[in-house]
Amino acid sequence: MTEIEMLCMANSWKHKERCIAGLLPNGSWIRPVSTSTGGAISNSQCQVADGHQIQQLDVVGLVIDRATPLINQPENHLISDRNWHLLRKRTASEVSDFLTDCEYDGDTLFGTTSNKVRWSQIEEQGVEESLLLIRATRPRFYWRDNQLRAVFVHARAEYDLSVTFDLNTSDNGRRSSSEWWLTVSLGGPWPEQNNDCYKLIAGAIEIPDI
Repeated sequence: MTEIEMLCMANSWKHKERCIAGLLPNGSWIRPVSTSTGGAISNSQCQVADGHQIQQLDVVGLVIDRATPLINQPENHLISDRNWHLLRKRTASEVSDFLTDCEYDGDTLFGTTSNKVRWSQIEEQGVEESLLLIRATRPRFYWRDNQLRAVFVHARAEYDLSVTFDLNTSDNGRRSSSEWWLTVSLGGPWPEQNNDCYKLIAGAIEIPDI
């Protein structure tokens, strides 16, 4: 078992439970999971001692049992049954330099410019990562079929992805006037779609004007 310090970048919904992801002090990603097959985290498991539900930019201490990588999610680590601890809260301004250093600048998201990665491709090639931090300029947030979505451009390709957490923004239905850090996650296989894995917006932080 290993005690880690994680900057929370995503606390999104997964089958009525939580999908947590964060950055370690060295800039690498980690996704705490409740089972070796990538099980979601319950609300009680990711609460700290006073009942606080961890949020983006919270620095959290937790104990990891072991790495449990999946072919589509290599960052997965199985949590222990020990309580999580809120170490400190950060603002976007305070972690701006750190997040800038962690930004992804590749040409595609997980090897494709579509909204998903085919399972056959994952089986053949695997994925190097399933979590990315990108900078999006003036994304558009909108609702479709009761699902919040985000449209943004990365490396000249336009993406239209589901937002899987509760985002409070006044920019619904129109382009934001700001830049945002978006945490893009590769989801699990979708049985109704040949087990293809969809790209999701698991976290979004508006970049402050400095």
